[in-house]
Amino acid sequence: MSLIEKAVQRLDALKQASGVEEQVAPKAKRVVNEVAHDPVLDAGRTSSSVPLADPVPTPNPSVSRDVHIDLQRLGAMGMVTPDVPRSAIAEEFRLIKRPLLRNATVSGPAEIENGSLIMVTSAMPGEGKSFTAINL
Repeated sequence: MSLIEKAVQRLDALKQASGVEEQVAPKAKRVVNEVAHDPVLDAGRTSSSVPLADPVPTPNPSVSRDVHIDLQRLGAMGMVTPDVPRSAIAEEFRLIKRPLLRNATVSGPAEIENGSLIMVTSAMPGEGKSFTAINL
């Protein structure tokens, strides 16, 4: 007899000893799926003599290459900014960043496939993934 079978027998014995009646869910009624005839769907299944309208082209959004980054605000939030003199955290990020940049820009036999992609990950929330990604 397996461990699971012994556990089931023990539970049955406990239920009988306590006098608790087993609650069983009522059986579900069998539902027969009936296909409803939808005129819209039926129209799509049959050939139509009316030509379909051409898809509307999506307008190209204007893309600006100019981006303004508020360095004072980032600095106030604790981010590393280039306008601040050297700090301990800036040096730590510099030590991490240099090999990453070297791998991203190397060419030739030492080239790393997708070396310009960097994934910042963590098992726990709130460990500083966004902070690290921004500072790198």
